[in-house]
Amino acid sequence: MAPEEEQMIITSIFEVTGLTKDDDIKRVKGTVYDTPHVGAVAFEVTPERTLMFLKHPEGTTVDREAISRALASVGEFRLA
Repeated sequence: MAPEEEQMIITSIFEVTGLTKDDDIKRVKGTVYDTPHVGAVAFEVTPERTLMFLKHPEGTTVDREAISRALASVGEFRLA
């Protein structure tokens, strides 16, 4: 990529089961952030579901299996 080109950032959205508490979200956030290509992690928690928003460079893919392993490493959390 030429220096004058801006790299676009995109968002991938995943539904996560078992994740509703603030303390759990903090643990998950730190672990998922360490997954390759992930530049930012945010959550939207509602009574119906929990969504995880992962920011990453356009042209890269977030590894769903790596995210699943990260979630499982800190609790009983799973991708829906």
